Amino acid sequence: MKGATDSSLKERYGVCAELYGSAIDDLNKAGQILNKKVLSASDISTFRSEASAASDGPVTCEDGFEGPPNEPSKLKEANKKFKDLCDIVLVIGASFKSA
Repeated sequence: MKGATDSSLKERYGVCAELYGSAIDDLNKAGQILNKKVLSASDISTFRSEASAASDGPVTCEDGFEGPPNEPSKLKEANKKFKDLCDIVLVIGASFKSA
């Protein structure tokens, strides 16, 4: 973001930074649920909701680059990796059964 000279890119990077901040917070909340010894149905639902919300961040970030200027390849790769990580967390959440 600091090295961007195009004002449109700077704005898009700023939006992505906010989205990633929220997504990381969502994953942290999901992780805190895993510290419980027994997960209730409510805990499992919350875990899944937080993981799903986190996965929206990279998707929304990428959607912001639909028009020119194009999304830089490093950001595109980072979005994919983060989305893949969220998908793994979602699969884990789908495997939980309430006690």
